[in-house]
Amino acid sequence: MFSALTVESLYMRYVGYHKATREEIRAILQKEGTEEISLVAMPVGRENEIVAQIRCIFLNPPTNAELAIVVHDDWQNRGLGTSLVMAIARWAIQAEIERIIGIVGLSNARMAHVFSKLGFATRDSCYDTVRMARLLPAASKRRNSD
Repeated sequence: MFSALTVESLYMRYVGYHKATREEIRAILQKEGTEEISLVAMPVGRENEIVAQIRCIFLNPPTNAELAIVVHDDWQNRGLGTSLVMAIARWAIQAEIERIIGIVGLSNARMAHVFSKLGFATRDSCYDTVRMARLLPAASKRRNSD
């Protein structure tokens, strides 16, 4: 999937021009389950074709996690990014993650819109990025019971 992305999609994903190498992708996959979790989307009947990916990268403290999302150009604007964020948020609640964070390039209005409609609030901005965060429901319940 990464090799088929347009230059614009790569820019939006990496907040700069970057083409992931096989070694980088392999390193990401080796972290699966220990330092991060990822979900992929595949079309029905074409299970060998990945059209979107979301990564949930555990931060320090481990109750925080950062999201990284990419959707193949042909599959954008169909609600796939929204569905992936919702799915990873449900998983994060079960994993007792309290806050999920997305770092979005200032020019990536689509992803900022997805985060905003799902309850993420802008935390701060730095140069050409905006950091958006959402406190998860399980964290709210734990804080209220303390």
